[in-house]
Amino acid sequence: MSAKTWEICSEKNIFTVIDEFQNLVKGKYDFNIAQNKRHVKKIIEESTSNFYGSTASTKLASQLHNPATLDMQEYESKKRELNIQKFAHDTGMVSRRRRSLSEHDGDWDYDRRWDIKQFQVARRQPTQVRIVNIAFSFSIACGVAPSTIDEFGRTIWAIVQSLEEMGYNCNVDAWVPLDTVARGGSGKFTSSKAFKYNIKNSQSYVERSILARVLSSPFYRQALFTNWILDADRDAATASEGLGYVRTIDIAAQYEDPSKVIALQLNDPVSTTSETVSQVLEQFRL
Repeated sequence: MSAKTWEICSEKNIFTVIDEFQNLVKGKYDFNIAQNKRHVKKIIEESTSNFYGSTASTKLASQLHNPATLDMQEYESKKRELNIQKFAHDTGMVSRRRRSLSEHDGDWDYDRRWDIKQFQVARRQPTQVRIVNIAFSFSIACGVAPSTIDEFGRTIWAIVQSLEEMGYNCNVDAWVPLDTVARGGSGKFTSSKAFKYNIKNSQSYVERSILARVLSSPFYRQALFTNWILDADRDAATASEGLGYVRTIDIAAQYEDPSKVIALQLNDPVSTTSETVSQVLEQFRL
């Protein structure tokens, strides 16, 4: 039986989400439905432990572009723990310099004594463009602690940084498969559909601290939640109080070549994550 392909009800670049959230904080959006406005107000003004005990809007909006607020040592520590680069080097999954030797290798060729390279010839070979899809589910239950979400984010960050330092181009997508998140309107947000957020395009660069910030608990529970409510409001629908139910999804099956997708789930142990990465890198063995 083939894996299920989810219909995407909303697909956005993550920086669009950031802009929309910051405009909301500044009051630059006119809601169509009053209840949606109350939902958003509660999310961006509520002060709870889920938002690290500070006013949510101030915490996230002021830190999205401020790398000084992040403890990057925790992220670097996670990268060392996964140790992807050492595994790739040990198994031959990284580029190596190549040479072609001439027929006179090891012997002086008197006829070529004035040549620049008497013993060997060099050949130029184009580098293969290696694009890896890193995809993960950002559908997380309300009872999950912020620290657990942040640890998951650090794992994703470590994988992206490690692979890109090795010459891979990473495309990073967050999937949020939800059940009904709104009622009324056109019925756009029905069961078996998903939100898809592109966090990083394979052809683009995202500053490491920004990548860390959008993989954090406050971003998920503030920026993404408010984004769902905005989508519902634009569809003239009323956002559900609980914003839907957590659903599982076969993430790799949503891509054209599932074998080149590093699909990650919350609470995966380090051993499982490392195995998933190694299986995908096998597809790029040189």
